[in-house]
Order: sequence, then C-alpha cells, then structure tokens
Amino acid sequence: MDSTAENPTPPRPGFAWGTFFLGIGVGVAGMVLMLVGLAVLAALFAARLAVNESASEGVLSPPSFSEHATLSVYGEADPAWTLYTLKGEPVKLGDYRGKVVFVNFWATWCGPCVMEMPSIQRLQEKMKDTPVVFLLISDENTGTIDKFLKKKAWALQSLRRDGPEPAVFRSQGIPATFIVNPSGMVVYRHVGSARWDADDVVKFLRGLL
Repeated sequence: MDSTAENPTPPRPGFAWGTFFLGIGVGVAGMVLMLVGLAVLAALFAARLAVNESASEGVLSPPSFSEHATLSVYGEADPAWTLYTLKGEPVKLGDYRGKVVFVNFWATWCGPCVMEMPSIQRLQEKMKDTPVVFLLISDENTGTIDKFLKKKAWALQSLRRDGPEPAVFRSQGIPATFIVNPSGMVVYRHVGSARWDADDVVKFLRGLL
C-alpha cells in the first residue's frame, strides 16, 4: 500500500505579509512615541533648569556695607599690574586711574561665580553713564572664556591674568570682588556670590565718584 497516499504532505504555509507589515508599523509607531516622549522630557528638564537657575539667583543676598565703608582701605591696587584682553592686548590697572573699578575674580566652572554674574551685568547697566569700570578677571584660556560669555550673551569685559595677582587682591576663594576708588585704593572686598545690583551697591559706587 502506498503510504504517501494515506499521509499526504501538508501544504507549506505562505509568508504572512500582513503580519510582517503590521509588526513594522507597530514598531515605527512605538519608536515615534518614544522619541516624542524623550523630546517632551528634555523640554521639561530644560524649563525646570531655567527656573532653578532663576530661583537660585533670586536667593542671593546683597553685599553688606557699613556706614564707614569708604574709610576702609585695604591697600593700593598696583597700577603696573598687567592683564590681557581676550584678543591678547595688554591692559594695566593704572590705565583706569581716576575711575572707580569693580574687580571680580571668577571662572566658568565656578557655580557661585556664574550665579552672580547676571546681577553684575545689571549693575553695569545701572552705572553705564558713570566713570565706573567693570573688570572680570580669570586665569582660564581665552577660548573657554570667550565661548562662555557669548553663549550667555553677557556684555561683560573679561580679562586674563598671567601669573599671581597682587597681594591686595588675594582671597581664599572665588568669586571675590574688590572695589577700587579713583585714587587706586581698594576700599571694599567681598568673597562669595552676592546680588550686586542692589541699591546699596549703586549708592556706594556713586559715593566714590
């Protein structure tokens, strides 16, 4: 007896194109939803970061001034001390003799430094019609400083120092801010971040002119 007649070979099933394309469609839709979800999370994170940065700046306290702050003299700011613009041009501190000089030591990697810089920008705008000069001093390389300031869109003059600062400007950390009167004497110093656009600061600077 022919066994093949009793047990015929079952037909080979055809390729399930419908299921294949359905699987691809589901996979693509899942990928799109995942990308949209990641984009939404990134946007929420960026917004939260911006809010936190703004809030952090808001908690900064104004620097304190005593009634006789103008009588405090820490020493002369060496007029021969040479700094360099981001273009490599030398600048001597003595070039600003006759003006009030706001000197701030900072770095791009210093969180407290970055936190207070918007208030320095606003203070500079408040004093724009006065002979008050704002100098931000860092020992980082030119490219790092320039890229950082352009990204933040701050119109602040940053200078590079090459070597140690004069003794009168030395501090235990940064940010460190010093105010030099028109005679070249350091009459105020503050170590740590602060809200520099406060009314008391404006009054103090105007009082030195």
